[in-house]
Amino acid sequence: SWRELRAAFEVWYDYSQEHHPTKPLMFSEWGTNNHKDQQLVAQWFENVLNDLKQDFPAVKAVVYYDVLKDSTQFEWRIDQTKTFLNSFTAMGQDQYFYPLFDLSQGGSEPPSAPMGLYATSGDGEVRLRWDSNADVQQIENYVVKYKEQSATSWTYLGAEPSVERSVDGLTNGVSYEFQIRAIAKGGEKSSWSQSVIASPSATVVDGGEVSTTNISPPTNIGIIAGDNSLSVEWDKHVDSSVKIYALQYRNSNETTWTWLDRTEDTSFQIDGLASNASYDVQVRAILNNDEKSVWSDTVTASTDGTIGPAIPTNLKATATSSTKVTLSWTANTEPDFKTYATRYRKNGGSWVWPGRSPKTTKTLTLDKNANYEFQVRAIDDQENKSDYSASQFVAL
Repeated sequence: SWRELRAAFEVWYDYSQEHHPTKPLMFSEWGTNNHKDQQLVAQWFENVLNDLKQDFPAVKAVVYYDVLKDSTQFEWRIDQTKTFLNSFTAMGQDQYFYPLFDLSQGGSEPPSAPMGLYATSGDGEVRLRWDSNADVQQIENYVVKYKEQSATSWTYLGAEPSVERSVDGLTNGVSYEFQIRAIAKGGEKSSWSQSVIASPSATVVDGGEVSTTNISPPTNIGIIAGDNSLSVEWDKHVDSSVKIYALQYRNSNETTWTWLDRTEDTSFQIDGLASNASYDVQVRAILNNDEKSVWSDTVTASTDGTIGPAIPTNLKATATSSTKVTLSWTANTEPDFKTYATRYRKNGGSWVWPGRSPKTTKTLTLDKNANYEFQVRAIDDQENKSDYSASQFVAL
């Protein structure tokens, strides 16, 4: 006799939810035979949809048992009658099965495939990096897949928003193929990117990244040191087809390189570095088709810990009463910033220093009926000091 979907699967579903509550479920075989009353057929498919929505929320896929006849000699095909096929089709087109797409609008345009995929080999691992999609505001995640180059089946890594991934647990000396795809916030997926081939190795040379062209690397790399930064410059490539450059750097005491965003310029400033530290820098050339040179020779430079922080800006002095003045200014952003020192003087006399504070506001209690001048300076953790700011004046 005919049974509703709920009656057929509720015992199995309850058991699965009790013992495997986090796993998505699938009905791998379900269906019905024909009935002389075609209205009952249509109603049965409608009831299946309602049961899935209301009673089986953990079921994420259903596979219809579409066979001509089985051992019961019943007819199971979905196209055995027009009503049968139309009812099945109507159920399959319900928005419930497409939660990430608006079918009424024909779906959203899928994102473009990611570009600029390149790989760096390590010991038992390969590090991947690629360019952010041009439609980055619509991208939620990226998915990586890889396989041995000679294999046919892929291994997939979970979706993450980062444009860098490390694939570990690989066998040194074996060539692996890698591809990535972008996933939009609406769930739409891009096509897979072009492949990159890399082999992990216990001995990493030239940053480990595989070059794919014989063009020469950039030359005449120069570095100007800042307190927490390095300004890198190099000659424009002699090959006019080179339009883009890539940089990587590392602390000279470490082995892991940090990749930077690509640039069309022949200069780049690396910020956020430690003060009084030595860094290695390399540059490479990239063609329009994403072929790359080997990395340049390593250039080493040290940040200069004797350079003071920037002069504070936007100093304002506001009288809040006949004896009080509140100072405020824009915060410094240096990584090694420590504190501020303010000073003031009355009627052009000697300066007074009311103490240090890392805050960007300070309230002073002063004498009535006097003119005051105020300044502020920044100080880093090495006691390097900026010049004082431009003065602000208040008459009480």
